[in-house]
Formats: sequence, C-alpha cells, structure tokens
Amino acid sequence: MRRALLAAAGTLAGCGESGGDPVPTLVEPAYLSPDALPVMLRDASNGAMEARISGQLARRGPCLLLKTGGPDALVLWADKVTIRSDKTGGWRLVHTGNGQHLRDQDWIVAGGGHYPPGAPAQQFAATAIPYPCAAYPAVQIYAAERASPPAETEGQPPPNASPPAPDELSLIDAGSGQGTVTEIRGVSSPREALFRHVVVQRRRQHAEPLCLADVPPKMLTRLRKEFAAIYHHSQCSWRDGSAVVLAETGAPASFVTASIICEGRLCRAEGATISGNLGGEGRYYLLTRRHRTWRIQNTDRSWMS
Repeated sequence: MRRALLAAAGTLAGCGESGGDPVPTLVEPAYLSPDALPVMLRDASNGAMEARISGQLARRGPCLLLKTGGPDALVLWADKVTIRSDKTGGWRLVHTGNGQHLRDQDWIVAGGGHYPPGAPAQQFAATAIPYPCAAYPAVQIYAAERASPPAETEGQPPPNASPPAPDELSLIDAGSGQGTVTEIRGVSSPREALFRHVVVQRRRQHAEPLCLADVPPKMLTRLRKEFAAIYHHSQCSWRDGSAVVLAETGAPASFVTASIICEGRLCRAEGATISGNLGGEGRYYLLTRRHRTWRIQNTDRSWMS
C-alpha cells in the first residue's frame, strides 16, 4: 500500500568560474505561501456515497482536511463550493447549493464517504493534488452544513461487548473469489450488508480487531451483536505510519471500509481491509436487493498491497 508523499524536486546548476551563469533560484509554488487560500479539490466520481459524515474542517498548509477522530482526511468536493477571502484576512467556503458559509475550524455534517485509507488520493480527484497534500487519505464531501461541536460523550461508540447469540439475520455465503455471490437477509442498509460481508471474509483467516470506517453508532451496535472485536474507526490508529493497531492496547488491527453508490435498486460498492502499508486489499461489488435480501456479487479486485 502506498502512502508516498510526492517530492518536489529541483536541480541547481553548478557554480562555474567567475563570469559563469548564476545559480538559479528555486521558487516554491504559490499555494505554499501562508497568505494563499487553501486548494479546492474536486471529486472525480460520477456518483455520491451514502454515508453521513461529521467532523471539523481544518487547514494544514495548502490542504483542507476533515478531522473526524480517525486519520485526518483530504476533502474532495462532490458539489459546487467556492472559496473567498474575507475581511478578517481569513477565508470562507460558500456552498452554491445550500448557501452555507463555512470557515476554518467549523464543525460540519455532510454526505459522502471515506475512500480506502491506503489508496493514493489523486486517483479519486478530478484536479491535481499539491504534493504536501498527497499523503492524506481522501474523503468525498457534499451538501455540507455547519453543525455544533459534539459534547464529550456525544457520538462515542458503545463499549465493546462479547456478541450474544445471532438473531434472525442470516447469510448465505458462496466464498470470496471473483464472480461469487453472497446473500444477506434481514438488513435494510446496503452499506451494513457490505460491512457484514467484508467482516465475514476477513474472519475466515484472521481474528484481529476490526475498526469500521464511518460506521453510525446504531449500525455498530448491531454488528457487535454478530461479531466479536468490532470497533469504531476512531479506536484504531497508525503505528509509525506503517501498521494499523488498536489504540488502547497497541494490538495489531485492521481498518474496514465500505463505500457505496446506489442508483435505484442497484448499488456499486468497494469494500476493503487495511492492516498496514503493505497489507491491504480492496474489492468491487454489485449489490441488488429483492424483498429483504441483499445479493452481493464480487466483481473484481480493485487494489492490493
């Protein structure tokens, strides 16, 4: 998995004898000026992910990030937002669709979803990403609105508990290879169905703690009734930038992502597990629903490291 930071390179001419060509001066890009506005980056997707995201906007150099409690993520806008200087010498975002004005350190709620943490952000962006921003994972954002900061206890994931006996949910699994089909019954949300499928596949060979990206608290509670060692993504972190661990204990762990775009009854999705820079895999899926059953078809591997 690549978490490479793209390096800016320049070559200085050697100093010759007196009268030779002067040494050229390297000029940093304009966006690195402390007075420059943050770079606005467009999402390249033709559709919108269905997750509901909350977090705090934060500028870091030329990068506009979303802080959610997990790894900071580079914002890719999926709708029309413009940036302007304001009278205080700062800046503000103006959302064309809902008229919202957003500023640095504002808390927001929005539609969208996180892209796989180990995948290069540039592959999801329609505009070039400045090299200082290229190392961050990417998040799709649209329909952003200002929100109140959460209370200390608000949004905290429920305590992890041993799973009770399974309920009425059922899963008919045909394996994990390309073209195989899994049916999951008794689940209304396609994203929850995909989370269940990815977790089951991971549990076939590994039993490490799994931290689910952008999972709502109620969905997390339901999943913990089915599976042991399931956590919110904020409870995992990167160790030395190379391995995922459970923050509380330092035990090896993995992030699990589930990104979905639906059109009618058909959903296109990617599910992934990431255990480190050199440990991860993503797969593409097609999801269709009939009555209370989600049919999940594994179509191809999207990436592997």
